[in-house]
Amino acid sequence: MDNMSAILVNVLSAIMSAAILAVVPLVIQRIRQRKAPSLSPELQATKAYQDILRGRKSDRGVGYVLLASLAFYVALAVIIGLPWWHIQVLILPILLPIVALLSLYAGYSPISTYEVEQRRQRVRADTLREALGRTPYGYISQNIIFPVIALLYIVMLLVIGILVTTIFRWMIPIIAVITIPAICAMYIQVRDIRRAIAYLRRIPHDRQQELQRELSRQEFEN
Repeated sequence: MDNMSAILVNVLSAIMSAAILAVVPLVIQRIRQRKAPSLSPELQATKAYQDILRGRKSDRGVGYVLLASLAFYVALAVIIGLPWWHIQVLILPILLPIVALLSLYAGYSPISTYEVEQRRQRVRADTLREALGRTPYGYISQNIIFPVIALLYIVMLLVIGILVTTIFRWMIPIIAVITIPAICAMYIQVRDIRRAIAYLRRIPHDRQQELQRELSRQEFEN
């Protein structure tokens, strides 16, 4: 009887996870249908707008990676036969869709004129402080810390996949195919992190150059 209950719970949990994966695309479609306000080409060419746009793309990337991780986790749990009635197993299928949808909601949020103006003011203040030698915390978090977290995440998924092949030999070709792009992604991440660390020493000089160009442009316009 216990075995039948366990099988029933596993089947129901798998159906619930599949339903979540089916509903998520519909929610994403509704999120993407929000209309963005029209911004002038001059405003879209500003560094502040480009920074916001990169942030939106990053949020969308995080959301899609989390959804892919959810699909991978559900497939792995069904193959291995994890006990779905344990909270340690259920917590990921519950949390991952929520965090993924929140990331996608933020990633597809329209960019407003007010947001761009607020970012421009903050960028000017940060540029001035960094030109004076202040530690660029925003640059470090965006170009070093977050990529390191992403690198560790890829390594974790790769290790999990390799461990699975020790139990299920038939998955070796699948994991081998996945390993190639994973190693390429790891190489790109490590390369970008090294470049970001090397660029830290040049930030004060480059920020001073940016301020000089901005002042020259304003004097020319006036």
